[in-house]
Amino acid sequence: MHFQSPTLHMTTSKLRFPYFPSARRRSSAQESDSATAAAPSPSPTTTTDSMAANWHNRPSPLPASYSQDGPSSWPPRPSFDGSDAIHHLSPPPPPAFSEQERRHSSSGSAAADNDDLPMHVKDAIFMRQMRQAKPLSITPATFLAAGLCDRDKDAINVHYALVKAGILVNNHHDEKEKKEKKKDGSSVNHYKNWHSTPELLDVNTGRTVVAGEEEEEEDEDDDDDDDEFLPVTNKISSALAKQARVLSMAAVKELVKLLFYWEEEVRRWRAREMDEVALQRALDQYLSDRQALDNNSEGGDGMFSNSEEEKREERDRLDTMAGEVRIRIQAVRLRRRVPPSRRRDCVEDQLPRYTT
Repeated sequence: MHFQSPTLHMTTSKLRFPYFPSARRRSSAQESDSATAAAPSPSPTTTTDSMAANWHNRPSPLPASYSQDGPSSWPPRPSFDGSDAIHHLSPPPPPAFSEQERRHSSSGSAAADNDDLPMHVKDAIFMRQMRQAKPLSITPATFLAAGLCDRDKDAINVHYALVKAGILVNNHHDEKEKKEKKKDGSSVNHYKNWHSTPELLDVNTGRTVVAGEEEEEEDEDDDDDDDEFLPVTNKISSALAKQARVLSMAAVKELVKLLFYWEEEVRRWRAREMDEVALQRALDQYLSDRQALDNNSEGGDGMFSNSEEEKREERDRLDTMAGEVRIRIQAVRLRRRVPPSRRRDCVEDQLPRYTT
């Protein structure tokens, strides 16, 4: 009969777990499995342990066409056409912007590099100049029309600064004398006392008349009606911002654009004037020949004869040519006053554009 001491069994059972930790872990795992089997089974998606327990019941990722003998059509071969390759392999195309959106998006960077005035500003300046007695002369009213100044006094201040710096040159005085002198030998200054005494501001001529001294200055200003202030852009320097102190930096930039623009307008105006002078000379020649024919006198080269039929034909030819020249002169005069926004059809009337 086999006899086992209960004391020894108890002792060995107590000493087995501290000295054999692997056996202790196995025993605890068996106890947890038995407890899990006794408890109701939770949903497979609740805990990780239940998902591991039901791993053998997971759905197969292989398609139904896959067989144990071998993959008949596995894995499926991707078929790409041109559109799929572009769609899957190429980066997405940039969003399409309209021309107006692209112009607005780049206006911030292009505005700083643009050296040309807006077309509506050009038209406003040009139409204002055409209403003057001297269309080419830059006056304080020019700065008001361009929107550079809001007050007449500021416009005259800017005009005075440009004249003093040599950027605006009085063409009438340069042709007559380099410097006008008064009787006492001092230089003529049309802007005297503009900053310290009450005055009558004349923004159309660029001169100021001190109140109470109009009658005294009538004789001195007789020749001032022919003043013609033209821009000289090579005199523009970095000191312009200090010279025109009443203007902001943005307004100074617009002022420089205005001066360059009007310098090109002056050149265009002079070119049209030369065309008119050439046509006027041709018209004078035709009229002189017509007068000589009416007086029944031969020209210098003996081109006329005494035959009435030939004189009538020559008279008709001269009248026709003179009429055509008159029409061309009128066309040149009208073309000279065409605003900038309406010169798109005529290439030679378009001013050069300053681009970077």
